[in-house]
Amino acid sequence: MTARITENGAVRRAVVTALSGLALTVATAIAGLIAARIYIGWHMAVLVVGAAFGSVLLTGLFRWLRAATPLAIVGSLTGLAAGLTGAVAALRDPETGPVGTVLRDALINSGAHLMTSAVPTEVTPATVVLPVAVTWLTGAVTVALIHRPLAALCPPVVLLAVALVFVGPNAEPAYGLIVGFVVAVGVHLAVTRDTTGPFTVAPALSSLSLPVAPGIGAQGRGEGIRRGIAAAVALAVLAMSVMIGGPAAVELYRRQPFDPRTLFVPPEQHYDALNPLGMLALWATETTTPLLEVTTDRPVRLAWVAMGRFDGITWLPDDQFRAAGTVLPTVEPEPSDSRQVTQQITIRGLPGPWLPAAAIPRQVRGVRVAFDVATGMLATPDGLHDGLTYTVISEVPVRDAAYAVGAAVPFGDEFAIYTQAPELPPELVTLAVQAAGTGTPYQKARRLEQFLREQYTFSPQAPSGHGYANLLHFLTTPQGEGGGRGTSEQFAAAFALLGRALGLPTRVVVGFHAGTEYEPGRYLVTSGDAFAWAEVYLVGQGWIPFDPTPLPDGEAPPPEEDTPEAEEQMQDDPDQLEPPPPDPEDPHQQALTDDGDNGALSPQQIAGLSATLLLVICVLLIPGLRLMRIRRHLSQGNAATRVIAAWREIGYALRLAGRRPAPTLTVQELVTFAAEAGRGGAALPDLTPLAVHVNAVTFAEEAVVSEEDAQRVVANARGYIAALRRQQRLLRRWWWWFDPRPLFWR
Repeated sequence: MTARITENGAVRRAVVTALSGLALTVATAIAGLIAARIYIGWHMAVLVVGAAFGSVLLTGLFRWLRAATPLAIVGSLTGLAAGLTGAVAALRDPETGPVGTVLRDALINSGAHLMTSAVPTEVTPATVVLPVAVTWLTGAVTVALIHRPLAALCPPVVLLAVALVFVGPNAEPAYGLIVGFVVAVGVHLAVTRDTTGPFTVAPALSSLSLPVAPGIGAQGRGEGIRRGIAAAVALAVLAMSVMIGGPAAVELYRRQPFDPRTLFVPPEQHYDALNPLGMLALWATETTTPLLEVTTDRPVRLAWVAMGRFDGITWLPDDQFRAAGTVLPTVEPEPSDSRQVTQQITIRGLPGPWLPAAAIPRQVRGVRVAFDVATGMLATPDGLHDGLTYTVISEVPVRDAAYAVGAAVPFGDEFAIYTQAPELPPELVTLAVQAAGTGTPYQKARRLEQFLREQYTFSPQAPSGHGYANLLHFLTTPQGEGGGRGTSEQFAAAFALLGRALGLPTRVVVGFHAGTEYEPGRYLVTSGDAFAWAEVYLVGQGWIPFDPTPLPDGEAPPPEEDTPEAEEQMQDDPDQLEPPPPDPEDPHQQALTDDGDNGALSPQQIAGLSATLLLVICVLLIPGLRLMRIRRHLSQGNAATRVIAAWREIGYALRLAGRRPAPTLTVQELVTFAAEAGRGGAALPDLTPLAVHVNAVTFAEEAVVSEEDAQRVVANARGYIAALRRQQRLLRRWWWWFDPRPLFWR
């Protein structure tokens, strides 16, 4: 019989360990999958799941072979090394060198690549080594701690927190994965919970047929009823939290979480060594130099480089480029309507590092790229060379002027660079106010565009220059004296500066018209197609292009502008455009029409306060229930019942202190164990008086415990529990009353 019991216990422990290990492995894999969401494709998800299961299996094998914990973890690192080597061999570019060299460089530079790369991140050796290694180590440490259920949860939980911070605002909320993680943790806690009962007074106590103190059976039934009530209350609180706190959670999500990548500056590019804006004067006179060949089914203009920094002398390109993969990060805001354009572009003599692309590029193939999320511009770290061919898939927004006319200008430090105009001459401010008049930002920009088109003349012979001196001459000097004439360089720069004088966030973009079709679907872009335009950023609309450069006499609009939406935009009278009625669902229009705080709380504020109140209630609920439970057990019932309750609370306290005794100990052995439970051998109150009365109540046929004895026993137990808690470390001492487990212990 004893052998069978022992065998059943071993089987039970093996099953519990297997289920617990599987649950923890799933939790680790889910934490890795949360981080893998910002990678391109499915390969990273396979790698982190493989790392989670591989580390658990290999470390578990070493532990099964009775290897020491440190040796098991070190041994599992051999599997990690093999896995990383295989992944690097599969992902590396053969031209980058042997596998060992690529792996070493990836191990050294993986963190820097992850923090300075654009999102979504391409799956390369340098971007997968660190996440796979961290997931593997998490699984290995989890297995090493598997016989300490709460400690084993720490590695997956830490990995989950790191993954959430790592992803930041670059992916949608992972509600499904989080639920899966919670379920896995719940399974682990369920299978590892104490099923042998509470801190018992003897191994055979549950099998004794001796009468137990009166009231214990009733107390057990009452305890079940109370637990049922507590469960119902918990479910009610959870339902209220979802209903009332839901809007607050949505509002909180709208405030994007912190992105740790903002703390890391990409490697300096030095892209301002070449100024594309200054090249327009030369290209305006030499119009036949081939620059690009474009194969596409829809001709559209190409943006080459955006320039938002102005120092009073020249416009400088934006250069916050991050390494990107084939799928490019999303540029905010997303256009409400757009047309997809696919272009195969071949470089023919175009200088610089920037890659021309249409409007909002989404995917790039055939070239190593870097991407500036703020500007939407592309560059290649390898530089352009004749014959370089790449394919880019872009979205061309289709804008409705009726919505743009009511949009506001943005506020925030990230847009400060687009409104700066150091020492702006007062003549330009006066001219801007006279030309733009009054109205919404979009109306002012349209009037400014129309003013430059009608009052000034395009001249390919105009001298280059776009500083204050050049623009003052261009804008204020009569044409008879050499002013009033310029290329798109002067027109775009003048619009951008006059817009900044009005408080509009502006930038200058150099790009190309669609070119001349020499075969069906194939266009040659020459230097004569190069031009500059200005763009204004409006809330909810993004960067809106404006073309202040007038067309030469007799020249037709370029093919990409000869579209119904372009013609409609050019023919609209900005003075007749009225702002649309405010949309109550649009927070940006609400900001425009808000006439002040009337003292009432908004629905979001009410929801936020309600959620905060519920959170406080939930935090205080567990300590309150714990204290009420202890008080009820130690003060209600007859003297014998309170003695047993005091002894049970001692058992709970030892378990909270991480000093759980074996169930086979006798009462006297338990007293000795409890006396030695203090940290560093510190003295604790003697529990012998309590043990004597417990033995009397449990084993004596006619035990009599007086009220005075019960009070002394309860005081003895309270003193011991308080002394034991004071000796715990700060974190355990703080968590003592917030730990919900004693509410479910029996």
